[in-house]
Amino acid sequence: MGPEDKGLRVIISSPDEHDRAMALLQVVHHLSNLALGLQVLKAGGRKLFPLFTPSFRRRMELLESILGENPSLYGEMVRMNPYCQGALMEFSELLKELEQKALRGGLDEVFRPLRDSFLGEGQSKRIAYLGPEGTFSHALALKLKGEGGELLPMSSLKEVFRAAERGDADFALVPVENSQEGMVNETHDLLLETPLEIQGEVFLRVSYVLASKTEGLKGIRRVFSHPQALAQCRRWLGENLPWAEEVSVASTAQAALMALKEGGTAALVAEGTATYYGLQVLARGIEDSPQNTTRFFLLGRSPFPAPLKGRKGSICFLLPHVPGALHRALEPFAREGINLTRIVSRPLKGSSWEYVFFVDFEWGEDERVRRALEELKGKAAMVKLLGSYGVIE
Repeated sequence: MGPEDKGLRVIISSPDEHDRAMALLQVVHHLSNLALGLQVLKAGGRKLFPLFTPSFRRRMELLESILGENPSLYGEMVRMNPYCQGALMEFSELLKELEQKALRGGLDEVFRPLRDSFLGEGQSKRIAYLGPEGTFSHALALKLKGEGGELLPMSSLKEVFRAAERGDADFALVPVENSQEGMVNETHDLLLETPLEIQGEVFLRVSYVLASKTEGLKGIRRVFSHPQALAQCRRWLGENLPWAEEVSVASTAQAALMALKEGGTAALVAEGTATYYGLQVLARGIEDSPQNTTRFFLLGRSPFPAPLKGRKGSICFLLPHVPGALHRALEPFAREGINLTRIVSRPLKGSSWEYVFFVDFEWGEDERVRRALEELKGKAAMVKLLGSYGVIE
């Protein structure tokens, strides 16, 4: 019986590879814990214990296990391992570098590669999306979930949010706006009330086909699709099917099912959806704009394990009904040199003629953003940070 049969794993490495690894895994790791313990001791020792967070307590538990060892053991590690001094020097330099980055608000460039490397290991990707299968959201979710991920189709955008809020899903994938038709109203209403945060944004090029089980355009009496899809193909429909009734349904996948069941009808869907449901494609590329693109948010309670490009922030806020309120609310962002990339508003649910503003901005330096948000809080009736995120690549 070999060691693998007993639950052990054999790792073969050269002496140099072993010593380099031990310089990090033993010496730097243990000595940094000892240094942290000395700093706690100087700052008050046991008097600080009630203030310890759960994660800091776990760090102190590691220190306790180290203190149970023979101190001379660590001295021998440093003397005997030729890579220890270099590893400790590098660790010291990294601490100084992190201090400088923190002071100038540059830790995002540190977090990004660490998240890319560590958060994906062993972490599930259960993604809730607006189903059923065959929608544009489904196609995008397939790309995002990676190997071993799980997709959860939901019947409405509200249920997509709720699935992630309940913990049934790790992330909620929701459409935010279309380049031609503007904002998705329901998504913005739900963003206002959800505890989830935006963890990333992703853009999907949207192209439609007209699909049917009927031969030719002349036999089409009704066209089914999602309201956004019908709006994005309005010109083509007016020019090629002016006699056909346009019927709004909950999703493009539902439109495909309706066209499959009812003769003399067609659906505006993605070509993949038409293939999935066995419909014949009567026309391709029928969207009014060749640049038709939909922007999606990926929402969750923890960062999404994927590379992110750039950094943006999104907020929503409610202002009093006084002259110049919006100007004064946005003034701190101009003063701090923060570029606003989008401003939209939605009626506040349960109130007449009050509006919630949604703003996206380029994040820039943390301290500048903090000052702008603090000043905005003094001028607005309500401010909510929806998330700090990048584009998922």
